[in-house]
Amino acid sequence: MRLLAVPLACGGRNGNPGTPAVTAPQALVYATNPAVYTLGEAITVNPASHDGGAVTGYAVSPALPVGLVIDATMGTLTGTPTTLAAAASYTVTATNSAGSTTAILSITVHDQAPSALVYAANPAVYTLGQAIATNPASHGGGAVTGYAVAPTLPAGLTLNAATGTLTGTPTALAVIHETAPLPRTSGRAPLSNGSFFRKNCFCIERGGVM
Repeated sequence: MRLLAVPLACGGRNGNPGTPAVTAPQALVYATNPAVYTLGEAITVNPASHDGGAVTGYAVSPALPVGLVIDATMGTLTGTPTTLAAAASYTVTATNSAGSTTAILSITVHDQAPSALVYAANPAVYTLGQAIATNPASHGGGAVTGYAVAPTLPAGLTLNAATGTLTGTPTALAVIHETAPLPRTSGRAPLSNGSFFRKNCFCIERGGVM
């Protein structure tokens, strides 16, 4: 009796035993999309997810707003934006040896809203016919694009629309409670009234007697 040895092939693609087939990643998505971030504030981590095969690398085009990064291994978006950026689309590509999939990620970076508007002198009491000491404004938050005041200031007083500084020489007696609105900076969705307000009392007296 003669025995013949017959080799048996075990699973595997292209005759490679035990090698699983690699499938391309599919349906790449981000947890937050579109994403709206605030200048100078660390963003909430924005993770990627997908179907299909394991991803070996991520890339993005065009370059993200300065301060934001996508992890080349996990695809996670992190960082702190340091420049303003209008809404734009960024193509994230996830790849492996079998292929790739993409996601279009929309990102906007808007400015911080101004906050905590205050005046150096408040309440302010001035004397009729005498030039007032410059009364500057200060605030927190983002850069201011303009100041306005309502109702009209006492005659002779002026609010600088660029700096918010109060100057002038009062020419009429008055006791007025002013409300100075501070508009939000460009690129940020406004509040219902679009402004931040600070009440100020300007009193004009004659020779020290109201």
